[in-house]
Order: sequence, then C-alpha cells, then structure tokens
Amino acid sequence: MPQGWGDACSSVDAPRVGGSLSCIVGHPDGPTLLFAQGLCMRRMAGTWARTLQLGALLVMAACGDSTAPPAVGSVSVVPTSIGPIAPGATATASADVRDASGQALTGRTVTWSSSSPSVATVSSSGVITGVAEGAATVTATVEGKSGSAAVAVRVPPALVLLTPASSGLLVGASVTLTLTVKDANGATLAGRTATWSSSNTAIATVNAAGQVTGVAMGQVIITATVDGQSGTALVTVTPTATVTIAPSPFTVFQGGTRTLTATPRDAAGNPVTGRTVVWTSATPAIATVNAIGVVTGVASGTATILATIDGVQGTATGTVISAPVNTVTLSPAVGSFVQGSTQVMTPTLRDADGTALTGRAITWSSSNTAVATVNGSGVVTGIAAGTVTITATSEGKSGTATLTVRALDLEPALVVTSTTAGDTTQRVLVLSGQTATAQPALLVRNSTGGTLSATSVRWTVRDSSRATVSTTGLITGLRPGRTFIVAQSATNSAISDSLLVYIPANSTGALLRTASPSYRIVATDTFSIVVQVEMRDGKALSAADFEISWPGAASYPYNPFTVTSVTALRAGVVLSVNGDYTETARVTWASTTPVSGTVALVRLNCKVAQRGIPNQIVLTLNQLVASDFSNITAAANTFNPIVIVP
Repeated sequence: MPQGWGDACSSVDAPRVGGSLSCIVGHPDGPTLLFAQGLCMRRMAGTWARTLQLGALLVMAACGDSTAPPAVGSVSVVPTSIGPIAPGATATASADVRDASGQALTGRTVTWSSSSPSVATVSSSGVITGVAEGAATVTATVEGKSGSAAVAVRVPPALVLLTPASSGLLVGASVTLTLTVKDANGATLAGRTATWSSSNTAIATVNAAGQVTGVAMGQVIITATVDGQSGTALVTVTPTATVTIAPSPFTVFQGGTRTLTATPRDAAGNPVTGRTVVWTSATPAIATVNAIGVVTGVASGTATILATIDGVQGTATGTVISAPVNTVTLSPAVGSFVQGSTQVMTPTLRDADGTALTGRAITWSSSNTAVATVNGSGVVTGIAAGTVTITATSEGKSGTATLTVRALDLEPALVVTSTTAGDTTQRVLVLSGQTATAQPALLVRNSTGGTLSATSVRWTVRDSSRATVSTTGLITGLRPGRTFIVAQSATNSAISDSLLVYIPANSTGALLRTASPSYRIVATDTFSIVVQVEMRDGKALSAADFEISWPGAASYPYNPFTVTSVTALRAGVVLSVNGDYTETARVTWASTTPVSGTVALVRLNCKVAQRGIPNQIVLTLNQLVASDFSNITAAANTFNPIVIVP
C-alpha cells in the first residue's frame, strides 16, 4: 500500500453503509471510500463526523453498488431416481440450485447426505456408492434449502431361468412360466421384476406375470429380462387336446403281437390329422411297442402303453397272456450224419394262430440212446449206425425228427488223382496242350482208409473259362492257366476232393513244380520238398525270381509243418529267407547260363508240427526275365502241391 494509506478494517466500531461494512482509507490529499463486504470504516486525520459529512453520495461514488447476492430459492437432485446399482458400484448425482425466480445459481456450497448409509453412501462431490441391497434417499442441502433422489441398490442377476424350459400349449389355453433369478454365486434373488416378450405374438402372447396364451399352431420363444439379463423358454402351440388309444383295454399273447391306433383330438373333440405319434411302453418287461404301435407280448401280466402327440399323452392298458403251444416241429425233420459227429436240431413252436412262440421250456428225448443221444439244447450225437427218432416236447405238444447215423467205416471219402487211382501222390494234372483232354482217376474210400465201390459223383470246375469237365470227369482245356476240378459225392455234398489242372500254351512254356507234387507223411517227423523248374518244348531258362511260401507257425490250425532250413541245389541260386523259416523263401537264380530240362533249385527241410491236417506249398513266379515264359503271367501262383500229414 502506498505511503500514508491506513489499515482498512482495524476499527471494530466502524460504521456500516448500506447494510455492509464500508472502508474509508485516509490520505493527506483527501479521503477515498472503498466498498468491501465485511470491511469497516476507520477514522483518519479527522473525525467520523468529518467522514460522514461526505454523505451517501461520497459512499456510492467511492465504493460502488452495495446490493447483496440473491438468496437460494430451491435445490433439486439430478437425476431424481438413481439405479439400480450393484453393491460396490457407483453413480454420480448433481445439485441443481436456483433462486426464487428460477435462475440457476452457481458457486454455492452443497452438503450431501444419505438416509441409509448401510444401503448407499454419498461423497461430498455427489458420488453415490452402493453398499448393500435395498433403498436409500440421498439429499443435497444448500443454504438451508434441500432436494433429494431415490437410490436403488440391487445385486445384479447372473442367470435368469424360466420353468418349464419347454412346454406344449393348446390353442386358446394358457400356461404360467416360473421365473427364477440367481446371482453369480448361484444364490436365488427374490423380488425381481421381469420384462416379458414373445418372439411371435401371432402364435402366443405373454403378459407381465409370465402367463403365456396360445393363439395359433406353431413355436415361439418367450423371453424374460431382469436388469439386462435374459432367460428363454420354448413354447409349442398345438391343436391337440386329448389322445385316445384303441383298442383299450387290449389282449395279446406272450410272443404274439397286437396293433394299436392313437387318435388326437382338439378341445372341441374333433379329430386332428397329420400329427406325429411317439409310442412307448411303461412296462417293457411285460410288453414292448414299436414306432408304429405294434405291441409284442413279452411275459404274462398287465402292460401299459403310452402314445404321445404334441406333448399330450394317451394311455392304453392291456393283458399279456401265455398262448399255449399248439404245434412243435423240428428241423431237419429227416437227416443223416456220421457216427461220432453231431447234428443240431432246431425246434419251432407255434400257437393255434400259427404265431411263433419263444421262451418256452422244451424237453428232448431219443428213441434209442444206443444209436444217438440228445442234450437239453437239441444237439444230437451219433453213437452207432442205425435210425433214431428225436422228440421235442413243450407244454404237452411234441414234434419229431428221424435221423440216420451212418457207420464211420462205410462213410465214403473221394480222392481224385491225375493218373492211377491207387497213387494218392499224383494230385496235379498237366494237359498236353491248350485244348487237350484228360480223364483223372477216381478213388472212393471210407473214413478209415478202406476202399469202397464207386458211387455217383458230381464233377465241377472252379474256373470254367480255362477248362470244362463232363459228367464223367473228362477235362477239356480252353485257355492257358490253372484251375481246380472238384468231385463231390451226390449223396453227401460235404464229401469232396479236388485236382489241380494246368492248361499250358500250345507251343512253349515252363513249369515251376516240386519233385513230387504231393506228399504223405506217415511215420516220420521230418521230410523234404525239392522245388524245381521243368523246361518244356525244348526251351531254356536263363534267369528267374521265385517265392516259396508256406503257413507260418502262428497260423494254427493250418500249420501242420514248419520249414527248418532251405538249401540251394544248383549253382547260381541265391536264397533270401526269414529268420525262423516259418513263412517264405525268396529264390533267385542269378546264373546267366541257360539250362534246359528239369532244374532242381532248392530243398525245403520240414518238420511235422500238427498231424492229420492237409496243407499247401505255394510256389510263385515273381519276376519273368526270359521271353520263354510267355504262357505264365508275373506274380502268378504256378501250382499248390498238397502235403498230407495224417
């Protein structure tokens, strides 16, 4: 302050001007009056009287207008309703302050308060924080005037469920859905109000209480929304009001069937067409039902069958009774089998209507147990040659079958050989030309090796494109290759034998074979097989690659022997075999010197592993080098000699 200016507010008895304290600051050159609310007037180098003589004019001129600020007329809180907010969440409110004429006032101090701090608190700046679920009122006060707003605090829903989630509804009928609201912890939130809606009000409507009313046939989704979280339910509106099943009650025999019919009707009792029926049995141990309403009796008792259409269920009650056995038949009714073997009998039980019956007890018996016996499962065992009657009895009804047991020493066994009937080692027949003919020999023996007289034989050929066979067994070649000729007993199709037939090209060819095409091992545990190539028509062999295979030890029961070693018999032969000699041997003749005639390649030294089982050695020409082998295709089995191990 400049030199000579005095303190403005030190005098407690300073006069007030216009209701406010005035301040006269003295100076030697003359007083100057300053107006400031709350300041006082100080006496300076004169008296108050001298100062007051200046009058109101000097005061107004020096200190300006002394009018007071407008008073607060009203206070309101914006917004007037807050929430719902979750516990821990916040919302901000503001105070709208106005004077008596409605003009907004600013810069006034606002005091905030909450009616229930345990529900919601409010800060000095109007920030509201949710504490616990409930209702509270926040109040803003300015210079004695107040305004308030309602605050709602609610736990937010995490899941809204409608029950039932799926339901059927008739046109014009109503169903009320149950609303369940849960929080994030799975606790149920009570007292929540939902906003309901229908995805198609032309099919079904829903009111504020969750009551759904069917309008027309179809499906709608009903949605309930609570605090932004929604749940849905599927409602199917159908015209079906009732479902009736006919006949009801019904009767069906055990093991028999009965067809039921389901009829849907609307609320007026009129039949409804084109609806899908779902059939179920409430008592499947007594009776079952299929998809088209056919009931099958399972056991004696009372059965309940259900038909469901559009969610509406109809019920039929029936009785399953045991239909008595009327007839028993056995299959085969007439038959024969060899002494020591078995024959399985198949019984068929029927009621008076001809319906097959199951689950009935059957008693079996034999008319002569010295000829054949029968067990409780209908398996007949031949004891001695003769004829026997097998009987099956159920509920007093019987069926019979007549069986003949054939003597084992009279049972025929066919042996077809290539040349002489007594020479069982000759099992491969090579025609002299592509269209040549040959007549194989036929030997008929019994099962123990005894010779029998010739019987009627049916002859067939496996590959009729390569050869034909007449009714007497005459073979005629058609084209190069190999096939089997089969002789079969006319009286017992299970008795048969076969002969391997080779049809060569008319001009040139080679034959991969063993030294003996068939082996019969009787009294020794070891034997040898010599594999050789036979050149025909004067042609020569230069080089070739072969594979010899036999069953491995893991192939039981088709492993009557194993190969213990493979030995080369000619210079230039290279062997490649697996480690245990139980599967294959690769034989390559690497010599470039052509040879003619019969060329022995390798010897397979074998050991008997299983007696009484026939087996085969498979010789395969894998790769052809010389053009002389034009009649044999690559990777073709040349022939399969049979080894018999009795």
